Amino acid sequence: MTAADERCERTDLIKTQCAHCLGHTDPVADALAAEAPRHYAVDLETPRTTVAQYPGRCPQCAEAIHPGDTITLRGPVDARAWCCTECEP
Repeated sequence: MTAADERCERTDLIKTQCAHCLGHTDPVADALAAEAPRHYAVDLETPRTTVAQYPGRCPQCAEAIHPGDTITLRGPVDARAWCCTECEP
């Protein structure tokens, strides 16, 4: 393979024909990326509450959860579950 035939790992185009390898950018995409927030701050300690869409059971007390019941997201960050609001945190 000659240098003229080398292919871009990202686009698989010949490097001399690849905008990525030549350093060309899309000004519209660059402007949108600059305006978009990079990170979102999430408070994982505050309980989230919503209305149940499906039936199920509370993982803490095993009470039935019915569609329309208010449920709260609780538990450690790596093992959160939707629980009935009557359960103690």
